[in-house]
Amino acid sequence: MKKRNFIFCFLLATAFAIGAKAQDAAGDEGVTRKLFQAQHRTIVSDNLNLTAAQSAPFWKIYDEYEGERKTIGEKKIMLLKKFVANIDSNNAATAADVINGTIDNQMDYLKLQKKYFKRISKEVSPMVAARFMQIEQTINARISSDILSELPLAGSTGQ
Repeated sequence: MKKRNFIFCFLLATAFAIGAKAQDAAGDEGVTRKLFQAQHRTIVSDNLNLTAAQSAPFWKIYDEYEGERKTIGEKKIMLLKKFVANIDSNNAATAADVINGTIDNQMDYLKLQKKYFKRISKEVSPMVAARFMQIEQTINARISSDILSELPLAGSTGQ
């Protein structure tokens, strides 16, 4: 990716992390998500370098992918909210539930990526699919890193 897009990705991830923490207080969860989706699409578009022949089939597949990714992302946000809501409880069962849910969520995301990597490879091109997955993994890793860096360790508040 281009250097400016790494900076943009960093800003996107930071904005998403800050937005995720402020959602309950501000009531702007929908606005934050729409902003993230628009910026996400821009990063993908700026870095894929699609030909005219690749553009239409890719964006059709991308929109389907985004619909499925959004569902997985909503589950991730639900798990984060559950973790934050129970941060002071030191409840082992709740902690285990959140961690198991997070692992399942990550597995769902990986299955989604595998499904769409195969589809984009077949219907657009293997190199476009590889670039897309690299971009997706970079964005996801950055967002996850920023969010996790803001969360305390489970049980660290009183045990």
